[in-house]
Amino acid sequence: LWSDPTKIHTVGTWRMPYSHLSPIFFWRMGVWKPEWVLGENVLSACGRQVNVFGIAVCVSPKAWRMCQRDQVGQSKCDYVANVLAQFLDNDMDGFPDDSAVAARLHGYGSVPSNRGATAGNRWDWSKYTSVPDSCNPRRDAAVEEIFHLITEAASDEFPHLWGRTFASRAGAAVRAANGNCGWGFSKNWSNPGLSQPACRGYFAYKDASCGIDCLVIEGIYWASLSYVGGFYTMELADFAADEWLMTAPDGNMTVLPPDSPNARTLQAGSPGLYELVKETTAHGHAWLPAVMPNGQYTVQPFKKPYIFRPASRDVQRTAPGFNSCPR
Repeated sequence: LWSDPTKIHTVGTWRMPYSHLSPIFFWRMGVWKPEWVLGENVLSACGRQVNVFGIAVCVSPKAWRMCQRDQVGQSKCDYVANVLAQFLDNDMDGFPDDSAVAARLHGYGSVPSNRGATAGNRWDWSKYTSVPDSCNPRRDAAVEEIFHLITEAASDEFPHLWGRTFASRAGAAVRAANGNCGWGFSKNWSNPGLSQPACRGYFAYKDASCGIDCLVIEGIYWASLSYVGGFYTMELADFAADEWLMTAPDGNMTVLPPDSPNARTLQAGSPGLYELVKETTAHGHAWLPAVMPNGQYTVQPFKKPYIFRPASRDVQRTAPGFNSCPR
């Protein structure tokens, strides 16, 4: 995901003028089919672009050709746009769950239902930690990068909750989850996932290029996606073990991987992160997903009156002509 129109990446977003925010997004009931168009002006380098709640998703010419060669048409490109829409409007009522976070953006087997589980029946998830042959068992990189983009917007909008320092509530919980396992950037990382670990902790990122701001964003990603069941499989728990050991969300669930002494549920290992990400409707939390995106954004009948809330004043001042009233 990117915001530099002079560079061509596989997939990215460009921050469109604030006047495009309202009406934010409208679509008839049913599965949304993105309407890709040629990029214009600052988006002229795009092979195609599509508007998701006023946010332009830009696909490079090379990526668009790859999507066109896909056996099922534009499915890969459509998937990225649908995942972004599902994150921003997780209850799928046709409006972003947190319009202020959306405004900030203007300036595979990991899905429980794909494994046979039901998104709303969390108590049943422990029965479905094996990925069926029909599913890709790997981590979904599109979900991660899109979620990082939204998290950065939430971090700017609600710095006391999600700020990219150890002083925010999320940052303090991330630091506590590390225990004494250290970090790559501080050159004291110790693998927490070994069968006989030399440290006690549940989140330890070894990438030396990832400083505190990066660690907080990564920790929020791991916590939120773990809460919605995005990592609760044997394959993904093993994959993440040298970094994250809280793939099972709730305290009554089976811990994975089973042979790791440091493995915990998210609720037991990091009560602070668990409480932060399980609240998905309150002010400052509405941007968080309650359901793992599956790449099929389907607009449901309206469930609540829509209340538009613009981004905080510092963003509004940088956007002359910003209209905070839905049209």
